[in-house]
Amino acid sequence: MSLSAVAARYRVPLKFLPRALGVLNYLRYVTVDTRHTMVRFRHGGKRVRQPISRLEYLGLLTADHFRCGHCGRQFPPDELEIDHVVPISLLGADEPGNWVALCAQCNKVKWSNFHRDFIKFYRGKPVYSPVGVRFEGGSFWPRINGKVRRAKRARSTE
Repeated sequence: MSLSAVAARYRVPLKFLPRALGVLNYLRYVTVDTRHTMVRFRHGGKRVRQPISRLEYLGLLTADHFRCGHCGRQFPPDELEIDHVVPISLLGADEPGNWVALCAQCNKVKWSNFHRDFIKFYRGKPVYSPVGVRFEGGSFWPRINGKVRRAKRARSTE
């Protein structure tokens, strides 16, 4: 895939693409051929999703006011799903700061893509600007309403 095709597909300005691809190349998620300006995506990265406990699940739904992050409607807990704002497949963090509650229909539409304008509600508040990303600690974290959301799981000391 050419650099301009990658920029168009992921809606990234071409001027930011070299740095992002450099990081992804370093982490061995893409192969960048500089002679032909081609990008090849590797599949089956090293990322392994950690299971979300029932306590974390209910805590997130409560923080999101049992509201879908896209359509904004309220649902019973069993009709909401936890999704990553920046998907794991695109190096998104597998932590609560990158999670959002979505109804099944909206989650199916989003699937494993990153759309800057998809999330309209985050932690019970409207999202008033497109979602950005920040790369820190080996993962991409969402930047929502001007703040990078880095909330991490509470680790047990047992």
